[in-house]
Amino acid sequence: GPYLTYENTYLAVTGGSGVFKGARGQVKLHQLIFPFKIFYTFYLEGIPPLPAELLGEP
Repeated sequence: GPYLTYENTYLAVTGGSGVFKGARGQVKLHQLIFPFKIFYTFYLEGIPPLPAELLGEP
């Protein structure tokens, strides 16, 4: 879909590689400080449980 700078944008996820092979769903892009900071929220299906190193706090 189109990338919007004035409101939330939703983009399709149609696949991936590695642990994300077969992933599908969408990702929401929320502008925090245009154009420098964007908050990404992923809504995914079709992936196995994630490895522990991807679940920790940064």
